[in-house]
Amino acid sequence: MIPQEQKLSLAKEAGRKKNYAEAIQHINSFLAEDPDNAEACFMRGVAFYHLGNSEDARSDFARVLYQQPDHKYARQWLDKIDQERAPATINTFEYDSEPSAASEYGQTAYPEYESPVRAKPVPSKPKAFLWPFYLYFRPKVFFEHFTDCSSALMGLFAWMMGLGLCISRVDFYFYHHGKRLSLHDIASQSWGQFWPYLGAYAIFVTIIVYLIGGWWYRLRIRFSGGGKVDAYVSRRVYIFSYQVFVIPIIIRSIFETFCFATPLEAKASESLLYDIFPIIGAILLLWSSYISYRGVRVCFEVRKWAARIWFIIIPVLYYAALAAFVIFLATYAVFSSLQETGSTQTVTHKHFTFQMPEEWVQFRHPDNKSPEQCMMVGPKTSCCVTGITVYNNPDEPDQYYEKKSKTSKETIKIERYENMRWGNYSGHGMKVIHNSRSGKSTSIIFIAENQSPTFAIQEACMEGMDTVFEPGLEMIRESFQLK
Repeated sequence: MIPQEQKLSLAKEAGRKKNYAEAIQHINSFLAEDPDNAEACFMRGVAFYHLGNSEDARSDFARVLYQQPDHKYARQWLDKIDQERAPATINTFEYDSEPSAASEYGQTAYPEYESPVRAKPVPSKPKAFLWPFYLYFRPKVFFEHFTDCSSALMGLFAWMMGLGLCISRVDFYFYHHGKRLSLHDIASQSWGQFWPYLGAYAIFVTIIVYLIGGWWYRLRIRFSGGGKVDAYVSRRVYIFSYQVFVIPIIIRSIFETFCFATPLEAKASESLLYDIFPIIGAILLLWSSYISYRGVRVCFEVRKWAARIWFIIIPVLYYAALAAFVIFLATYAVFSSLQETGSTQTVTHKHFTFQMPEEWVQFRHPDNKSPEQCMMVGPKTSCCVTGITVYNNPDEPDQYYEKKSKTSKETIKIERYENMRWGNYSGHGMKVIHNSRSGKSTSIIFIAENQSPTFAIQEACMEGMDTVFEPGLEMIRESFQLK
């Protein structure tokens, strides 16, 4: 049994396809429960006219005028029928506009009737392959023509929504370097793991978002004056409007797949794309709110300002509050890292052991080196890092850091030291000052001599943080022992 609120939508769709007999069936079913609905009578009159049944059409238009005497479109259609009955007695130039298939509610009921009296051209249907352009820049056109896609295609868009949210989660937790096995830990190892794992995980996310997010979206439409809202249509508008945000995220990840060896290497890149993408993402998120508002206005009869409040103003305030909360957490993490509790933890490696503050954690190496070869530790804010790397070839560390210092675009100054001490060990090294997009930092590189195995130390701190975290760095230097 078809719900009452869907019958007129089905009738309109049948009318667009010129299936007027089917449209009349849906309208008759609707009028059986709501016989005084003027819009339904008007739509049935248009359908009767296109089937050549002028008598029933005239009866419906007269019925509409009886209920709503100011209904200008019903008056125009009624006059048109009378004109066709007695063309010699009608001055055709008295009509300012032709009978239109548009109802007073602002939605197109059927294709426009083309009469010889000042007929308006029917706009051509938008090209299907241009749907992304219409979604981003002409949302009214998009929601008028492209929302009635197949269920399979709708499922694909829903899955893309879940996939984009999963990728966003991986990006958000990139700097969370704890030992806990997380979504990022699994998805960052290789692209062969990234796409299948996130693709499967996106199915679960899609179901949750479709059910809970779709329910909340439908509720917002009702709060905007939408009355009885078709859940199926509301979820379609919800999913399509969110594509504005998730499609660029998916495209960026596809681009990374071809440009970087692993997801971890892509996330560690300092290219301009990754500096501006958070800003682009924020803009797209706000733009998707506007697209959502346009979709609701096109597909549902809602109050203008109520829809603006629920689909533009409240989402913008929510995103602003969320951004402020994230900034607060980041600031709190920095200040909490500055507090030394005095407690320590012992770190044991295959080749060495040392002690560090209890608040410090282990990080992943940006070059994806194995934990057996390299260990990186520091405070959770990652503004100060100690990297310890073990080499089999005694000449390898000098070659590695020499090559890195020459190829790095951010290096602005290098000071070399022939004799250098780090803790209880002697060797040589260098001081490298970087000026990357994330800020100015200093790296102290120490390469041990006459040790088995050969090891290298890199202490990197953001500008102004070296003195703050010096107690933790000194603890590692003094306690470091080769096995």
